[in-house]
Amino acid sequence: VPSIVMALGVTAVPAISSAYENSSERFSSLLSSIIKYSVILSVMGGLILSLFYEEILSVFYLNSNADIVDNGSKILEYMGILILPSSVATTTVYVCNALGLAKNTIMPFIISMLSRVVLNYILVTNSDINILGSAVSNFVGFLVIVALNLITIRKKTNAKISIIKAFFAPVLCGMLTYFIMNYAKKYVEFSLI
Repeated sequence: VPSIVMALGVTAVPAISSAYENSSERFSSLLSSIIKYSVILSVMGGLILSLFYEEILSVFYLNSNADIVDNGSKILEYMGILILPSSVATTTVYVCNALGLAKNTIMPFIISMLSRVVLNYILVTNSDINILGSAVSNFVGFLVIVALNLITIRKKTNAKISIIKAFFAPVLCGMLTYFIMNYAKKYVEFSLI
């Protein structure tokens, strides 16, 4: 999922650079759109991973290594649910690069790394949480990158990014879809394999 969103971020670099350099009125709108579509793609990919985790792993590993299906399903489900920041982080990094703010992305990565190390140490070593803690630490670490990069972009460019349109609306739709599909998956019989 992050790779697909990354491709979107890379293709947006020339448009962002041009709009910013030309002081275009469209700059804030363009920026909001790119972030919104990154969030939508991330939510969609995360939904697929979190709803069909067992089926996806079965397609790849059932015949060769069923242990991966048995033991990896829960982590894939959690990673799917918590994948949003790791996908959107790449977009915010590419936006910063397009705006000539590449140096400003270093500190968010350092803070992210430190928070992930601490959270992994706390959560993964807890016998009740174990490897599922890595999904949580990834979420928090990449959320730090997204938040700090968006703050940098806003401060340096005065861009007006609609957080409601870019984040909350797609995430809310994704959450509703998740609960509806999860309900349907439990009570409607179907198979992907």
